[in-house]
Amino acid sequence: MPAVSHWAISKAPLGLAFAVSSVLPYPQLSLWSLRSKFRWLNNGPRGTGAKASAQDWTAGKWKKEGKKLQPKETKMAQSSPIKDLSSLNKKEIAAFLDSFDTVISDCDGVLWRAAEGPISGSPQTINKLKSLGKKVFLMSNNSASPLERYVTLCEKMGMPIPKENIITPSAAVAYYLKEQNLENKKIFVLGTSHFMDYLREAGLHCSENGPYPIVEDLPSLMRELSNLDSDVGTVVIDTDPNINFIKMMKAVQYLKRPDCHFILAASDVSAILTKDLNLIGPGCFSALLEKFTGRSPIVMGKPEVYMVHLIEKIHPLNPSRTLMIGDSLDHDILLGSHCGFQTLFVLSGHGALEDATDENNMPKYFLNKLGDLLPLLSSQ
Repeated sequence: MPAVSHWAISKAPLGLAFAVSSVLPYPQLSLWSLRSKFRWLNNGPRGTGAKASAQDWTAGKWKKEGKKLQPKETKMAQSSPIKDLSSLNKKEIAAFLDSFDTVISDCDGVLWRAAEGPISGSPQTINKLKSLGKKVFLMSNNSASPLERYVTLCEKMGMPIPKENIITPSAAVAYYLKEQNLENKKIFVLGTSHFMDYLREAGLHCSENGPYPIVEDLPSLMRELSNLDSDVGTVVIDTDPNINFIKMMKAVQYLKRPDCHFILAASDVSAILTKDLNLIGPGCFSALLEKFTGRSPIVMGKPEVYMVHLIEKIHPLNPSRTLMIGDSLDHDILLGSHCGFQTLFVLSGHGALEDATDENNMPKYFLNKLGDLLPLLSSQ
């Protein structure tokens, strides 16, 4: 296995290990079977685990009777081809540029690769889009690192992005909990210390969660599992490199409480660090808890719409004039499709064009990498 580069250690927003991507490298796991278990499900106001409409945003409020975003019946794509942006002529590129005002871009696999560094031409393309008057937001399913690290990374790449224009599921979790008036209840988090720090800075309270002692006998295990926090009202699952049996079992115990909310920050079942190293994503742990408890989480990350609503709080979006850029058909492009955005699929991550067979996540455009757009923009 190749060593992780110094660039990844010093600059990647995931530190040493946690790049969120969207590829499912395990053929024995069906992405749709996992997704159908926990996406577009709401465990209800009393945590019953019953199906409910995906929540939408109206006048700054989470609303339980909102637009129901659930998988349409899978349909094979029609014959109309996905447009290769690099093949368009100057007039067509000008029309493309005139067709959108806002850009929402995924990060890993589009702008950089966590263990390798910036993807050639991507930072310069983002800068060029900004110079042409486009409003640019970054949207990642990775909350394992603080937003400040994203800001620093973008600056080192020569692509400055303000903190408020970088959206991760941690922000959606914090806003949702506040909208549900849960500030006075504690949160049991399966996630990194950075994730918990974000929630605390947002005025929320996290229950202490480890480190736990090694247990090798039943009395010790029973003692740990009986030591529960009576104030916990929410269980949140995200990327947690220190997850263990006790953490999972405590989450199970909390989820037995009928009024305990169950939230999944991002449904990714895999986090791909290098071509030889795939990390288990939070979606796998969520599926395990769901199977064991019968509870269904509310999902905050892509392809759900919650992070888009956070952008709408600070910048009005015209869906038809918004361009979503990503390397995942099942997260980025599907989100764009749900929202009515234009979509650009880049092949610099782990997705493949031949996988675009479902019209629900069929991109409008594709490029081998985002940087291939730069010479076309420079001619404008």
